Amino acid sequence: MKNSGAIVTLIFFHILGLSRTTLACDQKAADSGKASDLIECAMEPYDDADLELNQYYKRISDSLKSEKKDKQLISLRAEQRSWIKKKEKACKMYFDEAESGREGPIQGYGCYLEKTEKRLAELKKKFTSLTAAAGAK
Repeated sequence: MKNSGAIVTLIFFHILGLSRTTLACDQKAADSGKASDLIECAMEPYDDADLELNQYYKRISDSLKSEKKDKQLISLRAEQRSWIKKKEKACKMYFDEAESGREGPIQGYGCYLEKTEKRLAELKKKFTSLTAAAGAK
């Protein structure tokens, strides 16, 4: 099987709980044997997590704007920009075909997903703190 490494990677993400893909997507990709299908299966959960992260970022940002907490808003923006740069730097090597091969993007999206889910957990915690503080007023 020509994409066995990529399939093992997708299975590994499931075992670690790092993947939001469905087993059906993984099976379809495994059956087709196409790297593009495998990459699509790896990309979907990252896109979902990234969308959720952006929603939480917007909720926090809107909350800070409504409470006129400009310094915290500026800090949040700087923190987010820094996180994006770190995520890109940490995962960049997987997208270099010469370095990681044709299936590197599968690992790259796994890297993005792992970093995004960690950041999402941080933003959820921050949002919970903000809403608890607003409720206490």
